[in-house]
This record gives sequence, C-alpha cells and structure tokens, in this order.
Amino acid sequence: MRRLMFLLFAISISARSLADIKEVELSSDNDNHYESPNHRSVAPTVNYDENNVWIKSKDLLPNVDIVIKDSANKVIYHGAMPLSPSASVIPLPDDNEKYSIELSYGKNRFSGFFE
Repeated sequence: MRRLMFLLFAISISARSLADIKEVELSSDNDNHYESPNHRSVAPTVNYDENNVWIKSKDLLPNVDIVIKDSANKVIYHGAMPLSPSASVIPLPDDNEKYSIELSYGKNRFSGFFE
C-alpha cells in the first residue's frame, strides 16, 4: 500500500512539473520556397517554462545560431550549438519577461515569441 501511495504521489508531482512546459510556435523566415534534394528545412522544436528553454531537432543540425532577446530587445543569450533529438537547455533570467528567439542554420531562419 505504501508503494502504491508513493507511486501516485510521484506521478502527481511529475505531472505538475510537466504541465508548465509550453512549446514556442516558430515561424519560418526562409526566403527559399523551393527545396532541392541537397537542401531541406528542418524546424527545431523549442519548449520553455519559467526557468529554462529546451531546443531540439528531430535531425542532427551541427551548427545552429541561437539568439534570445528580452522585451527591451536586449540579448540575453547568443551562441551556436549543435541540435539533436536530445534537448539542449538554456537557462532564463528570473524576471519572467516576454522573450523572442531566433534560430538560424545555413539558409534557414526561424523565430518565435514566448513569456
């Protein structure tokens, strides 16, 4: 009985922590509407909560430039990193503002907003 209660308690805690994670809707800023066999656009997935941003991609993207800005257009993060199916984590400041995110690799550009 204790194991069952502990299991239910653990599931309740993990469900609450996952409920606060949201996905950023990214828009494509790409100029190219034609995709050749040598070039394809893979949109990364960006999730966030009040403390962190998680960025991942279903395909390996070796060098993605990432810029996160606050509502005053101040850069709070700028870096390049590889993206893969396992998420990369970027911590956010504690001020809970509105943010914009820009991701680019090759000729591909994506952007979105979150708070």
